[in-house]
Amino acid sequence: MPEEFGTAIARRLAGLPDASRDFAEVVAVSGRALAVREARQLVGEPGGSGRGGPLAAALGSGLVIVADRTVMPRHDLVREAVLAAMPDRTVRTLHRRFAEHHPGAGQALPAAPRARAAATRGDVAGALILITAAEQPATAGPQDAGDLAVLAFRTMLPEQTERLDVGRRCLSLL
Repeated sequence: MPEEFGTAIARRLAGLPDASRDFAEVVAVSGRALAVREARQLVGEPGGSGRGGPLAAALGSGLVIVADRTVMPRHDLVREAVLAAMPDRTVRTLHRRFAEHHPGAGQALPAAPRARAAATRGDVAGALILITAAEQPATAGPQDAGDLAVLAFRTMLPEQTERLDVGRRCLSLL
């Protein structure tokens, strides 16, 4: 991507009000079209018409568009430029939010890539998503299950009480 394009997108993103920037960032991290309702939930904005407020400002920026009640990046290059302009911590936080958006053991496998992208030392919730996904029969294969289990264990800190349980679950998989 040309440097000038990335700079222009970063400037446009930085010029948005915080809540509108949140919409653009959520859409970029999602990697897919989101239902407007889902995007509002992930941003923490109450539902309502898209006629005003943060979503309208995000639309006005040209970074995102709405079609058929879904919000998506204007173009994949725009999505990449928004991601490049975001601090790593924000990207990890949003991946964690997406992972937690899929509650329950039956949803651990779809949440695993998000939990993997968000993994940081001491993240118990992320480790539990990862080990639960590794235990799913639908996991792509033994290597994938093993990788998820190892990452889950490495995420835990020695002093965390959940570490023993996660460790046992990892050993049973490996």
